[in-house]
Amino acid sequence: SNPTSLPFKIPILIKTRPLALIHIDAHADTGDAYLGSRFHHGAPFKVATDEGLIDPKRTIQIGIRGSLAHPEQWQFSKDSGMKVISMEEVETIGVKGVLAE
Repeated sequence: SNPTSLPFKIPILIKTRPLALIHIDAHADTGDAYLGSRFHHGAPFKVATDEGLIDPKRTIQIGIRGSLAHPEQWQFSKDSGMKVISMEEVETIGVKGVLAE
């Protein structure tokens, strides 16, 4: 599960600069607080960015397609400077196009 990956990264990041991230998933996982908690399966990369653990300018999210019912969930990724390549775009530009990004 995505939330479990954050605690394992913290000791590494304390000694280095924020991580660049290549995130291949259907979901951006940059959602806001849900049911009063900012720690949930839909938010680990927002939390990590907010905490300075991930550099959004050196982050690419590939294959994002959901939730189509809530496209504003992608807004944090875009506003923070993450490069977001939707699944539809992957299908259009292909693997070579994604690698060029």
